Amino acid sequence: MKLCAVSESLGHLGFEEAAKVSAELGLAGLEIGTGNWNAGNHVDLQALLESADERRKFLSVFERNSLALSA
Repeated sequence: MKLCAVSESLGHLGFEEAAKVSAELGLAGLEIGTGNWNAGNHVDLQALLESADERRKFLSVFERNSLALSA
């Protein structure tokens, strides 16, 4: 069984720290809230839509922490 968390549960942390904590907890993935209901500021959705470089940087955080992008 693979366990994941929604980034909202770590909303008090920045994105990279939330990913690091998720990995330290042994989670397999992290779901990033983007639907305007989340308080955590873990992603600039517009920047990801506009920039391949921003998408690469975003995904590299998952790779460095051996996490999957979950939904």
